[in-house]
Amino acid sequence: MKKLLSISGMIFFLIIGSISLNAQSLTVPPGTLVIGPVLIGQSSADGAHSFTVTGSGYSANAELYADSYDSRFTISLTGTSGSYGESLIYNADGSGNVNQTIYVKYTPTTIGFVDLPGPPPYMGVELWDLQSATWQYKEVRGIGLGPEILMQGREQSPDTWLEIVSGSTTPAVNQGTDFGDALASIETVDRTYQITNTKTGGYAGNLVLDEYAASQYVQISGANADQFSVQTEPISPVAPNSGTTTYTIRFEPTSAGVKTATVTIGNNDPNEDPYTFSIQGEGTIVLPDAPTANAATNIDNNNFWANWTVGGGGITQGYYLDVATDMSFTSFVSGYNNKDVGLVTTYNVTGLDPNTDYYFRVRAYNAGGTSASSNTQSLTTAPAVPVTQPATNIGTNSFYANWLYVAGATSYKLDVNTQSNFGGTIILSNEDVTNEYRFITGLTGGTTYYYRVRSYNGNSSENSSVVSVKTICNAPVATAATGVTQDEFTANWNAPAGGAPDFYKLDVSISNTFNSFVFGYENLTVYGTSEVVTGLDPNTVYYYRVRAVNVSGNSAYSNTINTTTFAGGSTTWTGAVSSNWFINGNWTDGVPYSTTNVTIAAAGIQPILTSNAACNNLTLDPLSEFTVANGTTLTVNGNFLMQASSSGQASLVEYGGLNVTGTQKVRQYLTENRWHFVSSPVDGAVSNVFNDIYLKYYDEPNSEWVYIVDLGVSLPAGVGYEAWSDDAFNGNTFVLYQGGDLNSGSVGLPVSNSGDGWNLVGNPYPSSIDWDNAGWTKTNIDGSVYVWDGVQYLTWNGSVGALANGVIPAMQSFFVKANAASPDLQVDNAARVHGPDAYKGGGVNNLIEVSIIGNGYSDVTYVNFNENATAGFDSQFDSYKLFGIEEAPQIYSVLDDEILSVNVMDEFNPGMVIPLGIKTPANGSQQYTIKVSNLTSFDTPINVYIEDLYTGDFIQLDDFNEYTFSSDKADPADRFALHFMTATTGIDDINSGDLYVYANERSVYINNDPNNLKTGTVSVFNISGQEVMHTELQPVAINKFDLQVEPGYYVVKVLTNNTLTTQKVFIK
Repeated sequence: MKKLLSISGMIFFLIIGSISLNAQSLTVPPGTLVIGPVLIGQSSADGAHSFTVTGSGYSANAELYADSYDSRFTISLTGTSGSYGESLIYNADGSGNVNQTIYVKYTPTTIGFVDLPGPPPYMGVELWDLQSATWQYKEVRGIGLGPEILMQGREQSPDTWLEIVSGSTTPAVNQGTDFGDALASIETVDRTYQITNTKTGGYAGNLVLDEYAASQYVQISGANADQFSVQTEPISPVAPNSGTTTYTIRFEPTSAGVKTATVTIGNNDPNEDPYTFSIQGEGTIVLPDAPTANAATNIDNNNFWANWTVGGGGITQGYYLDVATDMSFTSFVSGYNNKDVGLVTTYNVTGLDPNTDYYFRVRAYNAGGTSASSNTQSLTTAPAVPVTQPATNIGTNSFYANWLYVAGATSYKLDVNTQSNFGGTIILSNEDVTNEYRFITGLTGGTTYYYRVRSYNGNSSENSSVVSVKTICNAPVATAATGVTQDEFTANWNAPAGGAPDFYKLDVSISNTFNSFVFGYENLTVYGTSEVVTGLDPNTVYYYRVRAVNVSGNSAYSNTINTTTFAGGSTTWTGAVSSNWFINGNWTDGVPYSTTNVTIAAAGIQPILTSNAACNNLTLDPLSEFTVANGTTLTVNGNFLMQASSSGQASLVEYGGLNVTGTQKVRQYLTENRWHFVSSPVDGAVSNVFNDIYLKYYDEPNSEWVYIVDLGVSLPAGVGYEAWSDDAFNGNTFVLYQGGDLNSGSVGLPVSNSGDGWNLVGNPYPSSIDWDNAGWTKTNIDGSVYVWDGVQYLTWNGSVGALANGVIPAMQSFFVKANAASPDLQVDNAARVHGPDAYKGGGVNNLIEVSIIGNGYSDVTYVNFNENATAGFDSQFDSYKLFGIEEAPQIYSVLDDEILSVNVMDEFNPGMVIPLGIKTPANGSQQYTIKVSNLTSFDTPINVYIEDLYTGDFIQLDDFNEYTFSSDKADPADRFALHFMTATTGIDDINSGDLYVYANERSVYINNDPNNLKTGTVSVFNISGQEVMHTELQPVAINKFDLQVEPGYYVVKVLTNNTLTTQKVFIK
């Protein structure tokens, strides 16, 4: 190793080694090994830079040497951390061969490149061995990067930054190194400094600050280092090319005098490491001025708040408070002689006596001393806290609040509230009271209230203890008894308004004066709002009343309720009083109970059940009507039967519920030798109920009637049938529907439009149904309904027709007509009614009824004018004519190709002509009468004329005039026309002398003046001006002239008494 060899020794080895030098060879790779650039203060990476030497001809395991002549360059055989040094030894292998990698690390101390020197004139790592005495060198160059630190300071922003020279010992204000004055222990002064890396160029590197603790780079030392502190640290590293970072130092003196310290920042600037400079500041002290004492606040009987404001002078660090019972401050309150209260301007003085004079003053202090005393403030504490007493004279909405007298009190302050913390409803708040009691009113019964009081002499004492008081409950409200039976009922009442009671007291008597009581029911304690009263007699009136009870006493009595226990085995409805099921006077033997057999007779007032009830068997007599209201249920524990007779049958309207334990049966009366339209009112009926009675249904797809022969055919709800009772088998008879429950709720009536659209559907209920009720769903169905009454079809279009009020009788089937694909017809309980009422179109405007009477029968057709209709057929207004029995005459109007029982047109025009058709029996010529009614329904008076096209008669019809004629089956059906004219009602109309000319089909009509029948000439001209007819005007009400001309427009001219009337008409 180079440190062990002397020059003489090297010469020796050179001489000796020259003997065998030729046998060894060592090869060093050519070129320069360049390391870097590396930042000053750091080293190149371990194992990152190396070269390899090779050789042969050495002795086995011969030693070879490598040396570095500069401590900045270190070498290693492994390149691992900790293995680098300035010299090393390595060996040849056992065969004398060499193959060794040598690692080089560079730690720069200067900026720029440095070549590793060797013994002159050689450069680089020296490689040699003793055996051959041979030296070789590997050239190595290191490149160093470095910063240039610039430290600057200033007094404050935005002052200019000024340089602080490293090693400066003269603090300056403008450099920020002299912090100036600060009040000791009160004030602080901050100064901020800037570090700049000014190095630029190719070898510029980061400025790295030495970290002496985690993220801490600035150290403060010196005698007064504790008076300074680093508030913000700089950020390391700082980039070259004028990169900057800042840090802040705070001066915080704790005593007076000049304070000095030294700032040290270690870094990798090789010329200024570490960077140091001196700092200083001066601590000062100023005494505060005396504060100003202010009036005391929140004064009560044993404390008050002393208040003051800060004085001038030095900064205050706290206050001393004096409190005494004399203004000379010789008798201090214990604990309040120079009491240090800290840095506050208000303080709660406690532990005082009531109704006593006190004085206080205050002084300010800081590190320099204490100020003079403030002015003196005085006060008198409030009187002693009153002692509350229990409330008295407690009522439903009032009580007396009470307390004891307090010496020195001029009055008292009272609070009354619904919560014990007085955060609820305020009854009284800080109420001024001059007595030791107060009457409190306007309260709620059964409610807990709280009161407290304070004595007052200009100041209020603390609150007294809180007294609670509960007002007596309001009287409860007794309600109707429930669960009434033969021997018991449930007495009910509502909890009283206001607070709930603890319990109730119940009285029950057979006298409304309560001069006697049912055994066990005098002042009975009850903990709910109902009580079952037992052990009673049947059909007896009982009375009950109740009181509410709480800790303060009993309420007033409630109202009195009476109830009657139910009857025994059976009872019958009379309706003598009202429709109320639960009134005894409506029954022969009292209100029924769950075991009572009930009969509903046909009475002037029929029952309506509006609350749940029960009975055993229930029978509805013919013509009786029973209603179960919505939300109500009748429970029938036995059997249910609806009777019928030739006078009619029973009716049940079930808006609520009907629960029947036993059987449910409904009778229907059928007269002999008549077809009856029927429908089953129960859901399980089969065709055997029509045994020996012809039964058929209408098949809409095939437009034909189909007989039902099998006795086991189901009769679904809503399906219509036609039944015939032959006198040979049954005569007048009854059908008894049974086998299931009564139909109720929503029912779909089966309809289709596969054939003629006519569907025979049925009323599925044991009551009538109103065709106009909103309970229907009608989709693609005409607006008219057709009900068979045994002789004729009664129609109803929603406002007009022979079907009384549009009400379809119970168990009656009827026709409707589908008018499009996928028709739908549904009905629910809302459409159910008792009825029908005796009403036919009353109240409908512009309606005329045309009737035909003869052969013991009659028929009617209707003509109505409605602005919502059209001149053609309207499925929602017009009704088809369906013919009745052969024996009865039929009458109808004709519209295009349709024959109608109800004909609704859009508007009325004078001169309108409506064709009428009739159909009479085939049993020879008979007399028939046509009459009209309801002419007064028109807004403008009209005249109606009937024209007999068969006889030529032209007759005005009204309430006093009718038309009688003879007819047999051979007469034409379309033999009549109905003419409409406006009636003359005023003087001007009568004297006008006007004629009215109009046409129908191929005839011209002239309506003569009915008050002055005129004569004259009539001429008819075609459009070309040719006269096609000339005749005389006859002195009759209406002149008719038949024209044999081509269809088209013609002009009619009528000349009477030198007056010419001209009218254009159309001839079909």
